[in-house]
Amino acid sequence: MSSTGAESPMHIGRVHHGHGTTLAFKRLLSNSSDTANHIRELAVNITKEDLREIGHAETFEKMMQLQALTVISSRHSQLLFFNETKQFSWDDNPIRQGLLHLLHLPTLVSLHLQSIEHFIVSDLVPCTNLKHIYLSELSIARTSPSARITVFPIQPRSLFCGTRSAPIFLEMCAMQCGDGSPFFDLSRVTDVTFEVVKPQDLKYLRRILSHCKSLVSLKAINYNNLATPPDFKTSTIFLNIFSTTTAESIQTLKRIDMIISFSDSYSTLRDKGDPFRGFVDALENIEKIEDITIEVVIEVGSTYGLLAKWARLDQVLTRPGWSTLRKVSLTIKTHRYAWDPSNHVAQTIEAFPKTHFSGLSSHNFVVFDFRHVSRTK
Repeated sequence: MSSTGAESPMHIGRVHHGHGTTLAFKRLLSNSSDTANHIRELAVNITKEDLREIGHAETFEKMMQLQALTVISSRHSQLLFFNETKQFSWDDNPIRQGLLHLLHLPTLVSLHLQSIEHFIVSDLVPCTNLKHIYLSELSIARTSPSARITVFPIQPRSLFCGTRSAPIFLEMCAMQCGDGSPFFDLSRVTDVTFEVVKPQDLKYLRRILSHCKSLVSLKAINYNNLATPPDFKTSTIFLNIFSTTTAESIQTLKRIDMIISFSDSYSTLRDKGDPFRGFVDALENIEKIEDITIEVVIEVGSTYGLLAKWARLDQVLTRPGWSTLRKVSLTIKTHRYAWDPSNHVAQTIEAFPKTHFSGLSSHNFVVFDFRHVSRTK
């Protein structure tokens, strides 16, 4: 666990060799009742040892002013209150009541849940003050008990929709308050980040974004691998999102971030030398953007970086029509094999602002920020 106090940070965690300090954390709160009231942020990395120890629920219930809660299950834990995938089961565990106490505190504004099975969506009903919600690798409980919906909706400002989490957001969107208004009101959301791997993710996300009427920043994370369909390109993500169903959101959108990762040699070949996977082509339809940030991660060695068609970005963004564009950031991350002492690839890529992006580099109104990060494998 780790926690942060209002005056000074406290880091209380379980180290990798297994000698934890969870008991010390519990003793600290037991010996000083006032300490718990100063904790504003709490991160819980749940392990089998945590679930074996008695008193966690009572420890959590001492905290009354928590503002940010992170709950992540340890992927390396042995099976104990974990399901067959070694992920923490939200609906049946010894510390559930303590977690619900933290979750339902009126002071809580930020929630991060990751690697959790059987999450009960109705547990979020009392969380009407949440402004920032981060969900990743979650599954919904098969039988989610019904709950009386409060008249006060959740009106978040930012969403992170990670792997397998879109259905939870959609179930929340379907819930209604007593007067028929949306319980999960996304009309004030300004920032959305999502991870996309499969085409089904797009269908979910288009529905989520259709509820966002004040979107300012949109970030997509596209880690393609062998499990990704061959015809599923990054351009598909944005060309589908920027459709008539999200036209209202596009009018307010000012910033786009994109992370593209080539995790294997197959994924680099099937994109026919396009390091942006068609993302640049999709940009041609949204010329009102002010800030574009792109990160390309090449996991298969740096040679591919020399063969890719990088100049396409320069060609599109220097055309007439980008009257509101003010900044373009491009980061290229490559890996160099330890047995290869040559620095030729790095030198070539670092010269890209002159050789491939001369238009953006010399632009009078657009700031071009280019970076190359090289790591040894």
